[in-house]
Amino acid sequence: MNAQQKDAIYCIVLSSISLVVFLILMIFLGEEVAFSAFAIFGLYGLTPWIFYRKSKEKTIVDERDFEIGKKAGSFAFGLFWIVFVLVAVLIPLIKGFRSSIPVSLLFYILMFGVILIYVGRSIRILMLYRQGRAE
Repeated sequence: MNAQQKDAIYCIVLSSISLVVFLILMIFLGEEVAFSAFAIFGLYGLTPWIFYRKSKEKTIVDERDFEIGKKAGSFAFGLFWIVFVLVAVLIPLIKGFRSSIPVSLLFYILMFGVILIYVGRSIRILMLYRQGRAE
C-alpha cells in the first residue's frame, strides 16, 4: 500500500469519525456545539507529515500516482458540483420560493461539501488503485 492509498484511508476514517461525533453532539448538546466535531477533520492537515515524509531509499509518488490523484480530484469536484446544484435547486422547492433559510444551513452545506470532496477523492483513489490503472 503506497502513501496515497494510506492518505485516502486516513481521510475516510477521519471524516467518518467527524460525522459520528457530529451526530452524537447534535443529539445531546445541540447544533452550536456539534459544529466543533468538524475540527477532528482538521487533523487531515497533518497528512504530509504522516504519509509523505521524504525517504532516500524509494520514490514516494510517481507519475501513475500523480495521474490517479488528478483523476480522483476531477471526480470529487464533479461530484461536489452535482450535489451543490441539486441542493441549490431543492432548497427553494422544499422551503418555498419566498421563504428564508437558517444561517446554520449554509454552514452545513459548506462543511458537508468539503467532506464530500475529500471523501469522494479518497474513494476514487482507492477504486483506481484497485482497478490497477490510471487511464
